[in-house]
Amino acid sequence: MKEKILKSLDKIIIQQQDKEWGKKIHTCLNEFEKKGWDDRKFRILYGHYITKPMTVCEYIDACITNPPKQLFFAVQNIYHKFKNPKITLLSVRDIFEGHQNELMIENKDCLGKKGLIETKVALMPGKIKVPEIEYKSVLPESLSKEELYSLFERMAEIKKSAKMLVEAEATTSLTHIVISSFYKCKDRNFMIITATNTSKDKISMFSETPIVTKDKRYYYYGDFLIKPSAESAPHWVIHSTLDKDKNPLCKSIIHIHNDRMTEISEHSDIRLKSVYIPVITKFSYATEEIGKEIAGMLKKHNTFGVSVKAHGQWFIGKNLIELAEQIGKILKESEK
Repeated sequence: MKEKILKSLDKIIIQQQDKEWGKKIHTCLNEFEKKGWDDRKFRILYGHYITKPMTVCEYIDACITNPPKQLFFAVQNIYHKFKNPKITLLSVRDIFEGHQNELMIENKDCLGKKGLIETKVALMPGKIKVPEIEYKSVLPESLSKEELYSLFERMAEIKKSAKMLVEAEATTSLTHIVISSFYKCKDRNFMIITATNTSKDKISMFSETPIVTKDKRYYYYGDFLIKPSAESAPHWVIHSTLDKDKNPLCKSIIHIHNDRMTEISEHSDIRLKSVYIPVITKFSYATEEIGKEIAGMLKKHNTFGVSVKAHGQWFIGKNLIELAEQIGKILKESEK
């Protein structure tokens, strides 16, 4: 396989405009070989879909027709993630960190043509529409000083809990953590949630912790250039459903993609001494439907954690800091 890749790279290097990037991919491949990572298998998660286990050479072979510059950055990102020896699953955001949205669909199609894409999750039947979130303004109107102060406190909690999760190695993807906090004002409810594609080791308060609310449609407040997480709809539904049930754990949600728990979820529910985490095998990405499924499963099993097959874990709690600490303990327990 490697010889085939090198011949393909030689053809790229001949092209003057692509010479630099072809050489960089070649150098990166040599670094994989030096580290003994040539045969190391990994998967890439594309929303509903996940790849079969593959090596970096198989990835390059499938995506060799992509622009060499973008292919290099993808390979380089894989190399940086491989420095964590626990890595087995990469999100599509990890692969395209630094040049996102440019080649996600094209790469998925290339991997599909090579037979490397497989559906690991049974999708919910019917046409599923992901709710759109519209920009409203910088801040909600008619909030008291106390309410504003409370909202900013929640933003600070999100920032602190995110750092705790990163330090606890909750996930190998710094972008694939979603944190939200539910806040009830006198006339409406708000949800503060992490923004899309943000690195959780350095969250900027306010701009990367937008405020979301729903009034027939979803709206967000904050920096109009930075949208809330695509998972806003399911998070809103989980918060709201638990709030209606008077569940005290309705205030905080943390969604992670932990490799070990995701691996267990492939075969069974997660049964630990401290918590039972049931697994959902059918889901619709970033929709209200999956929010209802998660909320229902939490209630049915009287638990604070749910895992969605091939799509990570959701945990609920009274307070984000306490919940992050609790998740850290669960992670250590799951590694035993």
